[in-house]
Amino acid sequence: MRPLHVCSVALQDGEAATSVSIGDTVRWLLQTATAGTKPVLMIKPTQAGLSTNLVVTTDKGRIYYMHLVSSKTEYVPMVSWYDPAAMTRDLSAEAQTSARQRQNLRQRWLPPRLPPNRPKPKGRGGQVRWQT
Repeated sequence: MRPLHVCSVALQDGEAATSVSIGDTVRWLLQTATAGTKPVLMIKPTQAGLSTNLVVTTDKGRIYYMHLVSSKTEYVPMVSWYDPAAMTRDLSAEAQTSARQRQNLRQRWLPPRLPPNRPKPKGRGGQVRWQT
């Protein structure tokens, strides 16, 4: 993180930070905010060469542990996380919805299939007789 530049740390949607603790409260500035339903932490170091830690606990039972380092040359504007299990659930639900929508379209827009016991054409050379 670059001195006097803000880094936003976005937690997951629907979470609420229950506790936010930063090691060096004098040389690191910390502010909490929300962006819709997503809690956001704003972190700003006051000078280069600083190092501290940050621990955030949430109402979802998660603990976020971060090691913060300030640098003159490196800048990280934003950090966020994702839950792989939630991502898998969302993709699975989306695939099921898509399959249902395709099936509904197929039923509405495709002509009905003929039954397998329908009469079949029989013949050669352009002559067709129907076999029953």
